[in-house]
Amino acid sequence: MKTIKSIALAIVLLVGTTLSATTNPKGDKGTAKTAEQEIEKQLEYPDFVIEESGQAYVSFYVNDNNEVVVLDVDTTDDNMESFVKERLSNYKLENKLATGQRYLLPVKIISKS
Repeated sequence: MKTIKSIALAIVLLVGTTLSATTNPKGDKGTAKTAEQEIEKQLEYPDFVIEESGQAYVSFYVNDNNEVVVLDVDTTDDNMESFVKERLSNYKLENKLATGQRYLLPVKIISKS
């Protein structure tokens, strides 16, 4: 049952996650979409069980080394907050986003129980 719930979260994260601020220095929206997909991939397969549906807002920026620096995870679920911080902190993006610009990533979590 835990596996089903974990897979459900991974699917929800893949489908329900959007990158709110998609601007970058060149204004190339394709690059921002690819960065979004990288982040979604990083948030697959959580190591905890989803007990109820919810939403989180992840605030981050990209440093000069193209690494994600998580500023805040706004959620009431401590497991989700820890999971996002562990997975995204210092994650090196393959695609460029504007360095120093603050991004907001809404993440929807849906329980299948």
